[in-house]
Amino acid sequence: MEWNNNRTINRLKKFAFPRLAGTTSLINAKDIIYEELKAVVPNASTEEFLCRNELKTVLRFWGFIFLGLIVAIAIFWMDFFWISMICAIAIIILNILAQGTLGRKQVYHLFKNRGPIKGYNINGNISALEDEKKILVLGAHYDSKSSPSIHKKNELIMIGGVLLMNLAVIIFGILLFFINYALIWWFIYILWIGSALEFISVVIYTLLYKVLNESPGVNDNGSGVAIILELAEIFSKKPPKYLTLAFSLLDAEEIGLQGASAYVNFNAQKLLQNNAWMINFDEIGGGFPLKVILKGGFPSVKYGKELMPIFQKVIRSNKQLLDMQNEKKLILNGSSFTSQSDHAPFFISSIPSAYIYTSNKKRHSANDDWEAFKSESIEPCGLLLEKFITTLDNELSQI
Repeated sequence: MEWNNNRTINRLKKFAFPRLAGTTSLINAKDIIYEELKAVVPNASTEEFLCRNELKTVLRFWGFIFLGLIVAIAIFWMDFFWISMICAIAIIILNILAQGTLGRKQVYHLFKNRGPIKGYNINGNISALEDEKKILVLGAHYDSKSSPSIHKKNELIMIGGVLLMNLAVIIFGILLFFINYALIWWFIYILWIGSALEFISVVIYTLLYKVLNESPGVNDNGSGVAIILELAEIFSKKPPKYLTLAFSLLDAEEIGLQGASAYVNFNAQKLLQNNAWMINFDEIGGGFPLKVILKGGFPSVKYGKELMPIFQKVIRSNKQLLDMQNEKKLILNGSSFTSQSDHAPFFISSIPSAYIYTSNKKRHSANDDWEAFKSESIEPCGLLLEKFITTLDNELSQI
């Protein structure tokens, strides 16, 4: 049985409606996706958990730190400008760390299986035919969200403010070590204005952050779910001999990786004992390039290096994929500054992971619809994974 792109897209159409975690529409999507998986993987089941919007918790945590440092910069500039410089440097460093790595780890470790939101992971597996030597988890989140445009604008203001205003503080502070030119002290008025704007931006984005149930999530991440369902159907007809395939369609990614965190918390011991790998699909319907991310965050974490040789072998042995790589339509071993997707809880728990995605300018909005969807990247992703699974199973036969 080979990849069928029409069948994949038709599945996606069945649940391409807003499905925010904790809402009735999410439950409706869960029921549809569960039936689709169960039709090809009879042991499919739902795994329930409790959670809250931990992404909002983390944003508030960092928000209060940034607000305090912004106020300190403005207060100390006139008499203790060196303290303002230290605070400016701290804001830049902490912002990079929070965006790159620390915030994701916080979100994962905050999961305690309690809270007002009931989540539902949809799981199923195809067991190895002969002798299980590895588990490969194929995961994708199926919840969606939209954010008010004011949050997106304020995120840009925050990033710009962090870089520009705080770099200005550092530069003018350094000048004051060497000269005592009166005009430099007038910088305090610009600083107060910049601090006020940054203060307001941080308050709006981190303290008043909210999510809405308006995005149909065709690309983010209906596309990833549809790919997993098609792979499940393909390999239900030709199960690997030495590789067990675990399919996990995850809830509550958009409020802080809660479904993936729950899955890892419930299954980590078994996954580690069985030498598991994880591949995460997120936003596959954005067109080319199709990116296979094996490292990310700041400091950079190489969370998928163990998977690299199989990906390389697959691409070298398939002309279509090799041509795509040469044309930069397929990027292997790409890196991402952030690591916020469902692979994060896995690699934090020492499970080698890969993250496959395409760019999506319409994410987290009501415009993530069929008009923005680009189907051309779906089939190559399916081909890549179909060959990856077959090649990995052949490699396991030699162990």
